[in-house]
Order: sequence, then C-alpha cells, then structure tokens
Amino acid sequence: MTNADVAIVGGGVAGCAAPLSLLRYTSLSIAVLERTRYGAARPGEHLSIESLPTLAYLGVDADALLANDIAGDIPAWAWESAGLCAERPRFGGAARAWFIDRARLDRSLAGETVRRGAT
Repeated sequence: MTNADVAIVGGGVAGCAAPLSLLRYTSLSIAVLERTRYGAARPGEHLSIESLPTLAYLGVDADALLANDIAGDIPAWAWESAGLCAERPRFGGAARAWFIDRARLDRSLAGETVRRGAT
C-alpha cells in the first residue's frame, strides 16, 4: 500500500490531468488508481486544437504526445451513420484536430504522471 496525500481513481484523460496539475503546481504526493493497463487500441476519437493550451498548462509536450497521430482539418466521425460525417465548428474556433488512439493517449499521459512522481 502506498501513502499519498491525494488518491485519484481513474487514469484516463481527466484522471491524468489532475495529478499532472497537482504535481506541477503543488508539493503533494499523488497516487493514481487505474484498473486497466491501457492495452487494447481504441481508435476513432479526436483531440481538438483547442486542447493545446491545457496541455501546455499541464506541462505536457503536445508535439511529442501527438507525434504518431494524424492531424486533420475537420473532425470526422462515423457513429450512428452509414457514412462519414464532418462539419465545421458551430461556435467558432479552429477546425483542426488530431485523430487519436485513446488508449495510447491515456497510456502516454499516465506515463507522464509516473515520470513526474505519481504512483
């Protein structure tokens, strides 16, 4: 058993963002509890360009994190549709995104939390 000031349940994007922020801006000790090993690929999601300032705030190198993902101009999807759907943002903002494997993104962020001292 590990003693920690803060325990975070779930090591997905939000579960890794919390310890990355705490480890960067406080001296608290952090434990992240994740039930998976991020093994199975989960392609089909995208990370919009609007997330770059958040990654910078967390101290994450977005270029390295997204180096193996495909950048595109318009997020597209095929859920609940016979064909590929794509549309421009409705409320302004950039129409640029990286098409990601969510398991690889989670695994990379979890690795970063461990490198910074989380258990």
